[in-house]
This record gives sequence, C-alpha cells and structure tokens, in this order.
Amino acid sequence: MEALVSAMNSELTEDQRHVIILRFLEDFSLKETAQIIGKEV
Repeated sequence: MEALVSAMNSELTEDQRHVIILRFLEDFSLKETAQIIGKEV
C-alpha cells in the first residue's frame, strides 16, 4: 500500500490519480469515472 501511495504522488498524472481514487476507493463504474473526469470510454 505504501508503494502505491508513493507512486500516486510521484509517477502518475493527476487524471490517473483521480481514476484510481474514483474506481477503487469510491467504487464508481468506469462510465461514471469517465464522466466525472470529462473523458470518453
């Protein structure tokens, strides 16, 4: 878990961090996540 947090802070883009949080911590669907961050699936 510590490695994931470290990677999230240093290696991932802001959009990538948002996707991880929305999909895996907040349990949004792929479609919902795309809508929230303004991307198409």
